[in-house]
Amino acid sequence: MSPALSALRAWLSEQRLDAFILPRGDAYLGEYVATHDEMLAWLTGFTGSAGFAVVTQSAAYLYTDGRYQTQGAAELKNSGFELRHSGRDKWDEELTAAQNSGANGFDPWLHSIEWQASAEKKLTAQNWKLIPAANPADALWQNRPAPPTGLAEIHALKFAGESGGAKCERLGKKLAAQNAAAELVNDPTLTAWLLNLRGSDLPHTPIVQARAILHASGSAELFIAPEKISATVRAELGDHVTVRAPETLPDAIAALRGKTLRLPAAQTPYALLQIAETAGAEMDTGPSVIVPARAIKNATEQDGARTAHARDGAALKDFFAELPALIQTGTTEFEIAARLAQHRTQQADYAGESFPAIVGWNGNGAIVHYRPPERSSAAIIGNGILLIDSGGQYRPGTTDVTRTVAVGAPTARQRDVYTRVLKGHLAIARAQFPVGTTGGQLDALARQFLWEAGFDYDHGTGHGVGSFLNVHEGPQRITNRPDATALAPSMILSNEPGCYLPGEFGVRIENLVMVVPAAQKNLGKNFGAEFLCFETLTLAPYDTALIDPTLLTPTEAAQIAAYDARCENNS
Repeated sequence: MSPALSALRAWLSEQRLDAFILPRGDAYLGEYVATHDEMLAWLTGFTGSAGFAVVTQSAAYLYTDGRYQTQGAAELKNSGFELRHSGRDKWDEELTAAQNSGANGFDPWLHSIEWQASAEKKLTAQNWKLIPAANPADALWQNRPAPPTGLAEIHALKFAGESGGAKCERLGKKLAAQNAAAELVNDPTLTAWLLNLRGSDLPHTPIVQARAILHASGSAELFIAPEKISATVRAELGDHVTVRAPETLPDAIAALRGKTLRLPAAQTPYALLQIAETAGAEMDTGPSVIVPARAIKNATEQDGARTAHARDGAALKDFFAELPALIQTGTTEFEIAARLAQHRTQQADYAGESFPAIVGWNGNGAIVHYRPPERSSAAIIGNGILLIDSGGQYRPGTTDVTRTVAVGAPTARQRDVYTRVLKGHLAIARAQFPVGTTGGQLDALARQFLWEAGFDYDHGTGHGVGSFLNVHEGPQRITNRPDATALAPSMILSNEPGCYLPGEFGVRIENLVMVVPAAQKNLGKNFGAEFLCFETLTLAPYDTALIDPTLLTPTEAAQIAAYDARCENNS
């Protein structure tokens, strides 16, 4: 049992709580967090980007999704935690089955309004209470890293394509049309997009930690630590933005008393709902007006994405040309990741990796989000398969690409699996679908050839991607889970089916694609809708050594040839 788990159980007794739930997240409810907020890793030893722990005096569980089941099993050894699958195992049912009633504590800053309402309903039905409580990490985490102190900077208009003032005015009108006086913006990536603000508070995601209130009038209040913003940046934000200290947020909420304040249930901590209730503000918890607007890339962002991928493709071309020589010297997974990053630094407007590169040799490639350790990563020796998932943050756009390559002579089994993954990837890339289609309706196109052979993968087929922002950005996605977001022109997503055979190898092939109108758009008129398709942005050839041509149709073979020609012509 870890010392942190023992300390937490003692803390539970002091607080008269029967259980506590601790998510992997921070008060901004984002996917990626600063080292100061890696509380789940402190408690459990689990370092994945998604999950939560439930702790009682007699049990401790770590829930995470399919991407992290193999990794979680390894990292939780001797921690005292049992691994659970968050998509299949129900934490509330396990908790209430073990004890007839009790008090479950949670930090209201780390859970959304939406989560609190759902959890309270589930627990109340089983005679449990959901109790807002202090965060035990604040009291128990010794030698905790300091909070980030990065400086804010302006994202230039030549990259953003629309001024912050224009965005605030446009979306303020939407709030007014919905009878809301203001929207509280808790997510720093939304604040960054809305105000054309960037920073370095998080690794790989270029944001500064700050909140905002967008008013229906088109004005905005920015809540940011004073030391994070210079007089120059403050001035460049424009007259429509008032800069305030973070501790004044409750006063700003109170000033809206008698008016309707939008608190988006999925992005707002329950603590802010409590503050608004205390202030007597009128509230609605409807969806953000900013989230769907950010997903629709403007013309400048679209061109920026193409530019970023052309530069990324050039870096990848140089890297893969060098890879055979690196392999001959017994280079490790970690060294390959570092060398790939080095190639990207040679490109204009490069600002860093969009996430830590995943480089997995043979069995490590079957660990979906494997991150090679510096000191003990595997050397690439002999025959096998190497999976490389990486991306770059360029000021014009964000990239994310996965290529699986053969080292030596691949086996027939490896070629079969790779080709089935590739066929699904190609099916998504050439898909044509009517306006109103969701990513969930397309997901089976990517899985069909794996299903034929009895394979599948336990992650989504595609996620949304930001513009010099988070590499994982909603609401759009391609998924086999319930999905209500219709794909719309200029949304950017990943196309990344995979297949993972634990202890053997993993295959994933990923390009970024942009939704565009289909050339044959009149086909949809019989159904009252026009058609959309995907423009592939990524420029990196597939590994022909892993393709079994007997499994390809003529259409697929021609599709690969045309794509490879595009990659070859990229300069």
